[in-house]
Amino acid sequence: ENKDEFPPSGAFSFVDDTQSGVLLLSEDFSTGYGTFASGGHDVSHHASLKDRTGVVRLQDGNGDASSILSPPIDLHGGYSAVRVALSFYGLSMDDDDEFC
Repeated sequence: ENKDEFPPSGAFSFVDDTQSGVLLLSEDFSTGYGTFASGGHDVSHHASLKDRTGVVRLQDGNGDASSILSPPIDLHGGYSAVRVALSFYGLSMDDDDEFC
């Protein structure tokens, strides 16, 4: 993976931001949650939705129940910086909704 071609393919990518540009984690959610896990009842996967493939729907802002969780990501490889890319399609948010 070349860091100049950022973001790499996938709806979520986690790349070390050094000269090596090593791809640490990438997920396009095309067949489910992939390497991630659903946090609870306010998360659902859709093969396609709104003309997009690999959609994970998070709703209601209920903490872990509205979250997806990654596996542990080993950062002991001497990385000085990392870069995270996330693609999302916001349909609606209320004043009391939270993101991240």
